[in-house]
Amino acid sequence: MLLAFALPLALAACRGDDRGASKGVPSAVDDAPAGTLPAPEAAPGTSVTGMPTSPPPPREVPADAVATTTPVDAPALPAPVDDTALAGDTPVDNATDAPVPSPAPPPPSAADAAAAANLVTQYMAALGSGALARGQTMWSTTPNDSAVLQLARNAPFDAGVGAPSTDAGGRITVPVDVRGKADDGSDRHVIATYTVQRGPAGNWRIMSAAVRDVAP
Repeated sequence: MLLAFALPLALAACRGDDRGASKGVPSAVDDAPAGTLPAPEAAPGTSVTGMPTSPPPPREVPADAVATTTPVDAPALPAPVDDTALAGDTPVDNATDAPVPSPAPPPPSAADAAAAANLVTQYMAALGSGALARGQTMWSTTPNDSAVLQLARNAPFDAGVGAPSTDAGGRITVPVDVRGKADDGSDRHVIATYTVQRGPAGNWRIMSAAVRDVAP
């Protein structure tokens, strides 16, 4: 009976000593004190984690294992076209692209020639009467018969209109025999040939004049 009573007391004393020895010492995983854990040791040439500190040397690849690239042939370009041969075999008709020429005016008729001669007659009558401004309206350009205008300023002034003539361009020329006094009082005789043409509105106008002196 004494042995049975002493055994529980001995067990209680042991538990009290264990709690007193571990009091104030932190415990690690699995109830082991932190101070008793082993410090990690690194192997030569490696880090604490076990990874190598320098990159491994390059691996040697056998020469027969190196992949080779097979060149791909570029697609063949088409042969150039011989333009000269095509031009000789197939003529190109560019006639449709050419501008269409305007039809030639019909040749002047006898009535046209008479109308042109009548215009020159009216012009000489305007000069003889001193109506130079009215005579200028019968021109399509600036008058270039200065010799005739000089004679028209002095009296006497005589102008004889001749027979008209026509050409293939639709122009009519009318000669005029002009006699008068020069500015110095001497007699002067000139032949003036007037070119007359129908205008866009259909009326006749003097285009130009050619004047030459004739011996008095």
